Amino acid sequence: MPPRLSVIIPVYNRVSLLDHPLVSLREAQRQSPALDWELLVVDDGSTEDVPAALSRFEDLPVKYFRRKNFGLLATRLFGLQHARGEALFFLDADDAITPGKFIQQLSALFEHDADVVHGDMGRRAIDVKGRPTEPVRHDPPAKTTNAPAPFYLETQPAPHDP
Repeated sequence: MPPRLSVIIPVYNRVSLLDHPLVSLREAQRQSPALDWELLVVDDGSTEDVPAALSRFEDLPVKYFRRKNFGLLATRLFGLQHARGEALFFLDADDAITPGKFIQQLSALFEHDADVVHGDMGRRAIDVKGRPTEPVRHDPPAKTTNAPAPFYLETQPAPHDP
C-alpha cells in the first residue's frame, strides 16, 4: 500500500540550511505519529556532503537520491517520478513547516476532494549558516479560489507551497 503523503525536497548544496525542513518534519512526525509518509531528498549533483547532513535524521522516512545536476525543475520532476504517496508536498531545502500542517492539509485535500490545497506562509531571514536573524513575519492570508488559473497565477505561483 502506498504512503498517504510524499514530501519532496530538492537539494543543491546549501546543506547547512537542510536543518530547517528536517527539524520541522521531525516535529510534524512527533505531533502526528500515525501519519504514513515518505521523504524524498533529491540531490541535484551537490558538491557538498548531503548524506552527512541527512545522517542526523535517520528517524525520518528518508529516501535519498543523487543525480547529475539538471536544475530545480528536473530535480522536482525526478522526485515526483519516484514518489509513491497519494498526496504530494514540495518543500525547499530552506523551508520549514508547522507541526499540524500535514494533517490539516490532508484533511482538506481528501475530505473536500480537492486537487490542490494551499497554506498561508510566514517568513524569517536567516544568515548564510542558516541561523535566524529575525522573528517570523506572517504573510497576509491568501485569498481563496476554486479556479486553477487564478490560484497558480495570483495566489501561489509555482513551485512553492501547493
